[in-house]
Amino acid sequence: MNVLLDSSAPSNTELELLAERICELAGHLAAATGSFLAMVGEFDRHRGWAVSGVRSCAHWLSWRAGIGLVAAREQVRVARALENLPLIAAELAAGRLSYSKVRAMTRIATPATEADLVAMALASTGAQMDRIAAGTRRGRSLGEVNDRHARRAISWRWDEDGSLILDGRFSPEDGAVVVAAIEAFRAQPDPEVEPRPTAANSNADALVEVARTAVAARDAQSTSRTTDLLHLHAEFSQLHAMVLPDDQPGPRIEHGPDLHPETLRRLCCDSAFVVVTHHAAGRSGTSMDVGRRTRVIPAALRRAVLLRDHGCCRFPGCSNTRFVEVHHVWHWALGGPTAFWNLITLCTAHHHLVHEEGWPLNADGVGGFRFYRPDGVELPAASEPLTGNTTDLVHQHTATITKDTAWPDWYGEPLDLPLTVELLLRTEQRAAETLRNASAEAPDDHALN
Repeated sequence: MNVLLDSSAPSNTELELLAERICELAGHLAAATGSFLAMVGEFDRHRGWAVSGVRSCAHWLSWRAGIGLVAAREQVRVARALENLPLIAAELAAGRLSYSKVRAMTRIATPATEADLVAMALASTGAQMDRIAAGTRRGRSLGEVNDRHARRAISWRWDEDGSLILDGRFSPEDGAVVVAAIEAFRAQPDPEVEPRPTAANSNADALVEVARTAVAARDAQSTSRTTDLLHLHAEFSQLHAMVLPDDQPGPRIEHGPDLHPETLRRLCCDSAFVVVTHHAAGRSGTSMDVGRRTRVIPAALRRAVLLRDHGCCRFPGCSNTRFVEVHHVWHWALGGPTAFWNLITLCTAHHHLVHEEGWPLNADGVGGFRFYRPDGVELPAASEPLTGNTTDLVHQHTATITKDTAWPDWYGEPLDLPLTVELLLRTEQRAAETLRNASAEAPDDHALN
C-alpha cells in the first residue's frame, strides 16, 4: 500500500518526505508503547487477567490483544521493570527511546545505573544497546564466579498447608541443565509459542513433568514396582464426598499430607498416581484395593479426545499444548460416564481451576463445552476483533513528536564495549558502596537503648 507515493519512480524529495513520516510515526509508536506498557504493568499488578481464569498477564494479552506469547511475555517483563525505572519510562513515553532500546536496557538497568543508560541510549542505535546489555551481563569477576559456585544448594520441606517448598541455587552452567530439562517439557509444537516461558506456575508444571518422567523411567526399569509408584490413600466414601468434616482426615499422599476430596477427584481424572482405596471391614479392621493408575480411558478414546481438542487445553484463552490431562466433565466417581462427549483436555493449571477453585464446566453432549466463572458469568470462547487507526494512536499521548524525536545523537563512531561495560559496573559498585557506608553509619537502635 502506497502511503505517500503516487508514482512508481518517486523523486528524492518524495522519498525524504516518506522517511520523515516513518521516523515521526516511530516516535508516536514509542510513546504509545510507553502508555501501553504502563497500563499493562498496572493491569498485571492488580491481577486483572485472573478475573477471566487466564493463567498470566501474557496469556491474557495473547488471547484478548492478539499478541504472540513470546512478545507478550517480554512486554510484561519490561512493564514490570519500568515500574522501578522512572527515567527510562519517561524517555519511552516521550518517544525519544524506542521499545527495542528499552527492552535491552531493562535487562541490566538498576535505579543506580538507569541515568547512565539513558544517556548511552540517546546516543546509540538499537543494535548497540543490545550489545551493551549483553556485554554488561557477562561482566563479572572470577571471584564472583567461584563464590557463586560455592553457594549451590537445594533443599525441600512440607509447608503447613501441605505444599512442598523447594529452595534451590545453582551455578549458571548447572542451572542451564535444569532450565534445559524444564524447557524440554515446556516446548510447544507451535513455532510462535515461546519455548522459554517466564510464568512461575508453568515452570512448576514443567518441573513436575520432568519428575514424572524420571519416576516412570525408574519404574519401568525397576524389579520391585511397588517401591517406585506414587500412591494416594483414600477411604471409599471419600471418592464421593464433596466436603469432609474438619475432624475427619482426608485422602492423603503416602508419607505426605492430606488432600481435599476435590483434589483426589482431579487426580483420578487422569493421573500417574495409584489410588489405594480402603474399605471398612467391620471388627477385623479395613481392607484395601490397589487401583489402576487412572480411571480406565481406552487408548483409542483418549486419542480421539486429543485429536478433537488438537492436543490443547480447551479453557478459553489458554494455549498450553504440553501439560494437558483428560478431564471428566461429569466425574465418574459421581456417576459420570467415561464417554467421548464427557471428556475434555485441560492443562494442569485449568484442571485445578475447574476442580479445586469451582469454575463450572458443562458439556452439551455433542462435543461442545461452555465455561463459567465462579459467579456464573460465562466466559467468551474467543476475543473480539481489535479496532484502531493511526489518528487515534497519535492522540493517545501528549508528547510533542517530530521526525527527529527518536533519532539518536550518534554520528557513526564505533562502540567501545569494554569501556562502556566498565563504566556501568563502576556506577553500580559506587551505588553499592554508598549503600554499605550508609548502613554502617546508621545508629544502632539496640546500642541506644
